[in-house]
Amino acid sequence: MTKESWHLSKSVPLSIIGGIMFQTFVFGYWISSIESSIQSNADKIARHEVAIATMQSSVHEQAIILARLDENVKAIKDHMMK
Repeated sequence: MTKESWHLSKSVPLSIIGGIMFQTFVFGYWISSIESSIQSNADKIARHEVAIATMQSSVHEQAIILARLDENVKAIKDHMMK
């Protein structure tokens, strides 16, 4: 059995080859745009994590201030009742 090397038949239209090349190019462009979107989302997530941490700290400080105010109001009421 003779081993024949691969070859492209002359009966394959040039438009098929061009179409395959075009699809390959479009697929590569699509993959790169998805990669860009993923990186953009990762950057946005990192910024949001920082913002959330800042807000949580602020809410905690406000809760402490509210508790102090509540205790002060309670002390004033007790003082006024005596």
